[in-house]
Amino acid sequence: MSSLPWVSCLLSLALAAAGCKPAPSVQVLGESTRLADGEASPRQSAIFDGKVVRLRGARGETLGVSLRISDGQTRRVRLQLPDAVRVTGFSVRSLDVKEPSTDMYGPSRGAGSYPDVLTPVAGADVTASRLAYFDVEISDAALPGHYQGELHVSGRSFPVELEVSAARITLGREPLVWVFYLPREIARAHGLPDVDTPELLAQEGRYHELFRAHGAFLAADLPPSRFEARRPFMHDVAYWPVAVDTSSDAAIEHDVQRWLELFRGTGITPFAIPVDEPQSADARRHARHIAEVIRRAGGGRPGLCVR
Repeated sequence: MSSLPWVSCLLSLALAAAGCKPAPSVQVLGESTRLADGEASPRQSAIFDGKVVRLRGARGETLGVSLRISDGQTRRVRLQLPDAVRVTGFSVRSLDVKEPSTDMYGPSRGAGSYPDVLTPVAGADVTASRLAYFDVEISDAALPGHYQGELHVSGRSFPVELEVSAARITLGREPLVWVFYLPREIARAHGLPDVDTPELLAQEGRYHELFRAHGAFLAADLPPSRFEARRPFMHDVAYWPVAVDTSSDAAIEHDVQRWLELFRGTGITPFAIPVDEPQSADARRHARHIAEVIRRAGGGRPGLCVR
């Protein structure tokens, strides 16, 4: 009798057993994995085989490591690495997503509660019942090679192997990612008025430094009247977002000429998004008209770009 039916039956049983295998109660994941609260952890991880955590990065790079807890038990977590690597632990809070991103930004995991807010913890331990997060900041001066550490999880220890390559990333210069914000959001979070006071600018400066340390730059497309106070934030970039008053052709011309004056000699190109994602034919015609007025007022590359 042919053995093929038996082989097929055994394979089906094996696959069924694998499908019934529960998700691990504790899983270690990289920073690119974002799961909704209550969603089962993946059984496999790109950086953890259940025994050893394996990381790889360049000098000057910051890696993200999260420990996800699925059984609801509270655990104390500590990630230790040599002095050439600075580890910062964070507690994690979730936010409710009511309206997911559109298809323009790729597939979405849908509405739900997602971990999103990181709060640095004092000391070396993170106490968590759902998620603990760590920044692994590799020193710019670290020697390439193999580094060893440990991940401690409530009495259990897992070896951590970090491979540092010879490549070097200088995050503070020429960041590739623009992160949009509004001063009023920072003002509200810190109980300040939305006025360009030294207190508000100091708070904004803290956020700018945080984002620069992670390879991004924080910038708001503000009107010319609010730009000068934030000029110190504009460094080591090729482009900077600005706002153009589109209430009339005269207002557009005024702002374009003012931006050209403010950016003259900086080597940085301002850009504006006067109409964001025009959907209807009328909105597209309006966006085109604004672009034409900006061009007549002296805008366009290399002075003032319009997106």
